[in-house]
Amino acid sequence: MTTRDRHGEPGPQAIEAVLLAALQAHDPMNTGCAENEGMESEYRLESHEAAGLVAQGIPIADALDQTFEHFFGADLIDQGKKKALHMIAAQVTAAGANA
Repeated sequence: MTTRDRHGEPGPQAIEAVLLAALQAHDPMNTGCAENEGMESEYRLESHEAAGLVAQGIPIADALDQTFEHFFGADLIDQGKKKALHMIAAQVTAAGANA
């Protein structure tokens, strides 16, 4: 599996892995996945879609907003959830996974 592109930037798989770990750890939708065994892939679809958007050049925070509004509906993504998603985006960016 290639985790870097030809320019040495993190590829979609690397971004997806970092996003999945951050989403699991912070559980922005309060699914309980951080505390419950067997829910390690709770945010797999969301991390995959967001990583694809990032690979297209969309900033991580915007990619997470779009992805979570798509999966959960804009009405469920209140300011608190958006703040959590943006904190996760900052963490992922600081980890060097922003393409």
